[in-house]
Amino acid sequence: MESRLVITVDGLNARFLGAYGNSWIPTPSINRLAAGGTLYENYLVNSNDPIHNFWGMITGNHPLLAQPDQRAASTKSLNDDRHRILVTDDADLESRVRFLFDETRFVQAEIADVEQHDTLTADIPENEEAELESESESSPLESLFQQTLDTLLEQFQKSEDQVKLEIWMHCRGFFGAWDAPAEIQELFKDDTDPEPIDIFAPPSITLQSDFDPDEKLAIVHAYAAMIVRLDECIGWLLSAVETLPSEPLIHLAGVRGFPLGEHLDIGGTSNCYSENVHVPLICTTPDRLPRRIRQMVECSDFSTCVETTTKVVAHENSGESDSDQLRYSSSQLIVSRSKNAARIQSPAWSYTSNNPPTADGTTDSTGFLYAKPADMMEVNAVADVCPEIAELLGAELLRQLGALDQGLMPESIELDSALFDGLA
Repeated sequence: MESRLVITVDGLNARFLGAYGNSWIPTPSINRLAAGGTLYENYLVNSNDPIHNFWGMITGNHPLLAQPDQRAASTKSLNDDRHRILVTDDADLESRVRFLFDETRFVQAEIADVEQHDTLTADIPENEEAELESESESSPLESLFQQTLDTLLEQFQKSEDQVKLEIWMHCRGFFGAWDAPAEIQELFKDDTDPEPIDIFAPPSITLQSDFDPDEKLAIVHAYAAMIVRLDECIGWLLSAVETLPSEPLIHLAGVRGFPLGEHLDIGGTSNCYSENVHVPLICTTPDRLPRRIRQMVECSDFSTCVETTTKVVAHENSGESDSDQLRYSSSQLIVSRSKNAARIQSPAWSYTSNNPPTADGTTDSTGFLYAKPADMMEVNAVADVCPEIAELLGAELLRQLGALDQGLMPESIELDSALFDGLA
C-alpha cells in the first residue's frame, strides 16, 4: 500500500535542528530523516495562524487569501484518490479543517507530572502493535505519536493494496505543554548558567531592553529540551514503521516559528521576523538520498515540494534557470503577515514592517531591512544604508497585501534585479 505520513509541528524553529546547522542540541532522529530525503533550507510560512498555514499546505492555496473554512471548494492539491486521515492534539485546528479529511482523530492528552515521563519504546511486539511504557503515564506528545502509529497500523491491516493512504499528524508542539524533564535541560547547562525551569504552559513574554540574560537562557534551554523530546518521539516512530510491509514516506514541517528573545519577544505571535516564519521542511524520497534545496518555498508549495522533489533535483543539477523551470509560486517573493506586522522576502533581502503599509497607499518608512542569506537571525538592519531597496520592497509588500486582501493572488510583475541579486 502506498502511504505517506506528514508530521507538522507548531512552533518548530529551523535553526534549532542539527540538519539546519545547529551544533548544540542533539537531534539524531531528525538528522536521520534529513539524510534520507530533501531538505528545504528556506521554507517560510505566511501567517502567524498555524491553521491558515496548515490549510495552505494541504490545499495549495495561499494562507493569506481567506479563512480556511470559506474556501472548501478551492483545493488545488486534493484532486486525487488518497484516503486522508488527520491525527491531532489541536482541537481548534481539527474543527476547522476536518472537511479536508476522510477521517479525523483528536487526541485529548492530560499534562502529567514531569517526573513520570519515560522515553518511548521502539520495539514492535509480535502482534504489530507498538505501545508506550505502561508503568507510567505518557506525555501529551508521546500519546499523539502513539495514536498516529496505531492509526497507521490499523489502516495497513484493513486497507486494500491499491489504496493511497495519507496521514497528517499535527502537533501543538511548542505552543502546547512544555513537559520535557529537567534532566534534559541539564544537558545544555554550564556551571554559571541558570537552573532548569519547571513550566508547563508555553511562555509569552516581552523582554525589556535591560532584560536579565539568564531569564532568556533558561527558557532557551527549556525549548531545547522540548526539541530533544520531539526528536526522541520521531526516532521511535521511524523505528516502528520500519517493520511495516511497505514503509511510508515521512515528511516533517513546521507550521509556525517560536521567538526566543531574538527581538525582545518570547513566544509571541505578533511579530514577523525570521524566528517567526522560518521553519523546517524535510521530505523523504523513495531513493532515500540526501538533497538540499536553497530556493525559497512557502506553505502553498508543500504538495509541489513533496510530489516533484526528484524533478527539482534533476533541474538543479542541469544548471537551468529557476525562472524557466520552477513554478513554485506566482512570485519569487514571499509575503508573511502577523497581527501587528508584515514582511516580504526575496533571495537577497527581507523587509519587515511593524507598521505595515496601508491600503490608502501610505508606505512605511520605519521598516527593517536585512541582507540575506548572511543575516540569518536578522540582527543587522541596513535600511539606512540601502534606502532604495527598502523603498522597493515596501512598495511591493503593499501591492501584494492589497491583492491578497481582495482574495486575489498578486500578479507577477518584473522587479529590479537588485532585489534578487543583492548589491554589487
